[in-house]
Amino acid sequence: MDLLTSIFTYFLIWWVMLFTVLPLKIDHRKKTPKGGFAGAPKNAHMKYKLKLNTIISFVVFIIIFTIAEVYGLDIQDYFRGGE
Repeated sequence: MDLLTSIFTYFLIWWVMLFTVLPLKIDHRKKTPKGGFAGAPKNAHMKYKLKLNTIISFVVFIIIFTIAEVYGLDIQDYFRGGE
């Protein structure tokens, strides 16, 4: 896997994994303030979620990279129809 494909693959994994990490560790308010939305979290813990997402995405990327390098899989061959 070349550098550009690796960067794109990591970014794609990171972006998809972000949506799995976002619902974690949300602190809801007991009482809704005047003019506030009842579903808005008190603290979303975004720094924690971004760090966790980066670590999980890195692990998933390493697994995919290892499989691609060991078995000689090339993403570009997939799009060419396996020529």
